[in-house]
Amino acid sequence: YAVGVKGENGPSACICTSVSQVSPMPDCRISVCMSRENYSHACMERTGIFSVSILSKNTSGAVIGALGFTSG
Repeated sequence: YAVGVKGENGPSACICTSVSQVSPMPDCRISVCMSRENYSHACMERTGIFSVSILSKNTSGAVIGALGFTSG
């Protein structure tokens, strides 16, 4: 999964390996597993807003590398 956040200087994102729905609609809550040391985690705590994109099995390693090592 690619998790996007609003960073202090613009958008940021990271790669997460686990995202789960933990409560039913209409008050849906999801669980996102990521390191607390991750910049994206700090942004999520600060704003409470994030997006989740499901990546396909064919997603380029360059995309995963860019989000995993040079962004949030």
